[in-house]
Amino acid sequence: FFSDGTMRTKSFNFTHVVYDADDPLALPMVLLSLAPQIIIVVTLTILVTHRSLHAALLMAFLVLNDVLSRVLKDVIQQPRPANGPHANSPGDWGMPSSHCQFM
Repeated sequence: FFSDGTMRTKSFNFTHVVYDADDPLALPMVLLSLAPQIIIVVTLTILVTHRSLHAALLMAFLVLNDVLSRVLKDVIQQPRPANGPHANSPGDWGMPSSHCQFM
């Protein structure tokens, strides 16, 4: 943190995740945040190459989970935290958290 309370941030270009450049754990956590994309790519690869029922069910439930999350967001309409980086995202509610629900 700088003396005025701000921190030096850096953007991870692949997903535009902003993280504290001075924190040694920030970059590994940013890379870990790619887990949903990795899970989808691996699952789709298994589904296409092996035609696995397990992979098909996993993909179906991941899509169903995302739809449920979006419906719940529209029903609950809890605003994002006022001081968060996505506080002014119009039409994008805070809860339930899509990335937490995915994992």
